[in-house]
Amino acid sequence: EHEQDLKTIEKHVKNCRIVVSDLLTFARKGTKKMHAIDVCHVVEDVISFLQNHSDFRNVEVVAPPPCSRALMVYGNEQEISQVIINLMINACHAVAKKGCIQVEIGCNDDKWIHIAVKDNGTGIPKKDFSRIFDPFFTTKPVGEGTGLGLSVGYGIIRRHGGDIQVRNRKDKG
Repeated sequence: EHEQDLKTIEKHVKNCRIVVSDLLTFARKGTKKMHAIDVCHVVEDVISFLQNHSDFRNVEVVAPPPCSRALMVYGNEQEISQVIINLMINACHAVAKKGCIQVEIGCNDDKWIHIAVKDNGTGIPKKDFSRIFDPFFTTKPVGEGTGLGLSVGYGIIRRHGGDIQVRNRKDKG
């Protein structure tokens, strides 16, 4: 009768292991095994995982429509998942755990795949843009953030040969 709860707990334990592993990777600048992964599948798994997270109970998560084809990249699935998780958790905090987060996946010219995580939060102050990917930089109160999520994500994406950007939208977020 508690099978689903145990599966959720197991996923969270695995996530904790990934976070610790990412901290070690960040500290050592190491690499992990890479192989062909479907980005659409990774995003679906992350969204499914986070829907069970208590911070997301009052957040509307708008998932991308199902992909019409696999969007394959050569990479490490755990690392890509961790980046998306970090972005979505940051978005959740930006909407004060009661707004809307939209995830989009796209592909241009069969060369670049992009994943966008958008929120309707307050946006990022212009003065923080230059430091947003710096290790240990956070705008969160003490005890609510390590300041490693975006810097670890930046390192992961760069190791994968990609780019990560941040910007505010006119309607905030």
